[in-house]
Amino acid sequence: MHQYGISVLGSFLFGMENDTPQDILDRMAFMKKSPFDITQPNIMTPFPGTPLFDRIRQAGKLLRNRFPGDW
Repeated sequence: MHQYGISVLGSFLFGMENDTPQDILDRMAFMKKSPFDITQPNIMTPFPGTPLFDRIRQAGKLLRNRFPGDW
């Protein structure tokens, strides 16, 4: 991409349900060694009204689940 003058964005998601501390460290190491022009780290956000939100809430993994008050 770079040889054609196209910038490269690396977008990464952290905080997925199965992430281990080592997964996060490995992902960060990959981000550092890769030749991205821009990196965009993102935190998984279970939005209210989605199946992910319902699953995470039912599992008791949400610290804040009173929408919109906690937002």
